Amino acid sequence: MTIFNDGLLSFYQLLVWLHVAAGGIALVLFWVPIFYTKGSPRHIQSGRLYANCMLFLSLSGAVSALMVIAAPAYFKAGLFDEGADKAAVAAAIRQFMAFLFYLCILVLTNVVYATVVLKVKANVRQLRQWRYQILPAMLLLSALGVLITGVIHSHIMFMIFSLIGLMSTVDIFRYCWRETASRNDWMRAHIGNICGSGIGVYTAFMAFGGRSLFSDLGQWQWVFWIAPAVVGSVLISRAVKHYCVPAPKNVTNPAQSPAASDQIPV
Repeated sequence: MTIFNDGLLSFYQLLVWLHVAAGGIALVLFWVPIFYTKGSPRHIQSGRLYANCMLFLSLSGAVSALMVIAAPAYFKAGLFDEGADKAAVAAAIRQFMAFLFYLCILVLTNVVYATVVLKVKANVRQLRQWRYQILPAMLLLSALGVLITGVIHSHIMFMIFSLIGLMSTVDIFRYCWRETASRNDWMRAHIGNICGSGIGVYTAFMAFGGRSLFSDLGQWQWVFWIAPAVVGSVLISRAVKHYCVPAPKNVTNPAQSPAASDQIPV
């Protein structure tokens, strides 16, 4: 029996192929908005295209991961060798797919909040609605699950990436429950979240694609997991300094600062 005469397996394989294709497109689209003036029509259009691609990427990845978690022996039958401990193999597959599901939720949350902070701007109270709280709540729970798994199994990468999700959740909740936001605030939130989604897609590419290409490096393959986060953090810092307007020293009320004006184009 092949996947082509099994409807569910065919759907899963198609979803995986589309997921990989969307990931390849997102690797390129991430850089396109940078070449256009912030707030220009082309910047907005290319940014929206990237965001939509990332939304499909994260949702397709989350769905496919849940499918494998539900039935690892069905969707990953090739990993169950004769004589192998099927329970142990299934547990390992579920553990890995749960981590992939967490990464998809992290990327999805980053993309959604990168766009909604520009939508609500200073009206941050809107972000307290339940529809905006579901994703960070899911991210919090999944990050805690990955952290616990990492501690139990002494998996350093799980622990590191779970902390990234936890810090992201704290930042989002703090932003949602503030009273107001200046232009600098929503620009920092936009840049941080959109670059965070880029870190996610490049981490997946480097960790899985890079691992296949550079398998001879042995234990040094962990570099492919860490490199995107390190480079991305530097890019976020530089972008924030470039796009955020310094407040005048003689202004004591932040609401009177040009950085807080809604009239500055985003």
